Amino acid sequence: MLTILESCSNIPLYKTKSENKIVRVPVNAFLKSKYLIVIPLDVSYNITVIKKTETDFHSLVMKCTHADNPVQFIGNEFKCSLHGSIFDNSGKVKTGPAEKPLYSLVTELINNELIINLK
Repeated sequence: MLTILESCSNIPLYKTKSENKIVRVPVNAFLKSKYLIVIPLDVSYNITVIKKTETDFHSLVMKCTHADNPVQFIGNEFKCSLHGSIFDNSGKVKTGPAEKPLYSLVTELINNELIINLK
C-alpha cells in the first residue's frame, strides 16, 4: 500500500508499510521536490528523505532527540514544538535543549528504489 500526497508545506508525503524493518520508496517520488516525508503506517515516527544528488539520499527520523516529540520539517529545518529545539536539514542541532542530532537511517539506492533500513 502506498500513497503520494501533498502536505501543507508542499513537501510530498509518501504513505507505505514497512516490511522486515525496511521501507521501500520509488525514486520517482522525488519528481516534484528534493524532499519527501515518508509515513510508515506501522511505525511510530515519520521519516524525511532528502535528495542530495541523483544517487545520494539522506533519511532522518522526525523525532526530537531531547524528548522523543515529533518534529516538523519547515522551510529548510526541523522544529520541535515541545521545547523549541531546531535542527538543520542534515539533522544537526542548531538550537537546544536537544544536544544530539536527529537519528539517521541507512538509505541505499538499488534499481531506482530507495531502501530505508529502520533498524
